[in-house]
Amino acid sequence: MEGILQKFTALGDPEIYYDDLEPIVDEDPVTSGPPQVIAPFRSFRDALRVIFGSQHYQVLVIFLVLLDAAFVLGELLIDVKSTGTEVLHYLSLSVLSLFVVELLVKLYVFRLEFLHHGLELLDAAVVLISFVLDIVYSLQHNAFDAAGFLVLLRLWRVVRIANGIVISVKGRARKKISALRNEKEALMEQLAIREAEQQKQEVKIHKMETLLREHGINLPHS
Repeated sequence: MEGILQKFTALGDPEIYYDDLEPIVDEDPVTSGPPQVIAPFRSFRDALRVIFGSQHYQVLVIFLVLLDAAFVLGELLIDVKSTGTEVLHYLSLSVLSLFVVELLVKLYVFRLEFLHHGLELLDAAVVLISFVLDIVYSLQHNAFDAAGFLVLLRLWRVVRIANGIVISVKGRARKKISALRNEKEALMEQLAIREAEQQKQEVKIHKMETLLREHGINLPHS
């Protein structure tokens, strides 16, 4: 089931780029000394990749999608001749304009890689169709029958992005568990080494005590 859900993640989802570009920290307390963070950003595009992959950005997109859908629903519920309908329409158009800008920036950041992700192409189609229909609506000043359908199209992005966040969190949790397991194994190995060294020291001490007694030297009892 998880393999199927994984297919609903797309370009810019957290688990694709964000994890790969996180700062690299050397956490070995014995050999490394103070942690050293290596800057992951080689270019402005790399920085944008991290932004597109961050969970905060995904939450912001979900909020804007829900806000846009609320504006469209408001247009459907309010009287067509009301001034409020026009206000909601232009608010929705403003949000869609942000999504169009986001699309253009993604094309700049990911380039041809963008075309290899079907869900991103579908996202782009939803945004562009909604934007064009909103422009047509603003020119004709008439409600169109597809408004309700467009609400559903916009809301599907929430499902996809939210699923991407869930899978990302689960992936990060697995990585953290794996890292903790490796750390535990390393500590167990160090403990075994320390115990072996302690046993060697105890054997040496016992031999020295025996040697001292053989030479008539009594050790004080603690």
